[in-house]
Amino acid sequence: MNDYDLADTIIDAMADMSERVVHHYDHQGLENAWAIISEWTLPSNDCVLTKFITDNTHSIKEELLYCTIEDDSITYGTFTFEETSELPLDNQ
Repeated sequence: MNDYDLADTIIDAMADMSERVVHHYDHQGLENAWAIISEWTLPSNDCVLTKFITDNTHSIKEELLYCTIEDDSITYGTFTFEETSELPLDNQ
């Protein structure tokens, strides 16, 4: 177990993926950039990464899936960006 919670993990993943999209775009890796963007695109065609970069994740209404792999077990659940919701404590 670690003290790294789900909110930190989500923020770090969005920051890392945003940086990777820009890197691929800058180095003519448009197929890779598009693949990442597609993975972070919601059924509404909004991109979570775009919402993150523009500090607008609170407008995402969809419930999203997460998964944690630790040792030989997989834990999964859902979360939202709505300000009234609380993230689950998945590391306790």
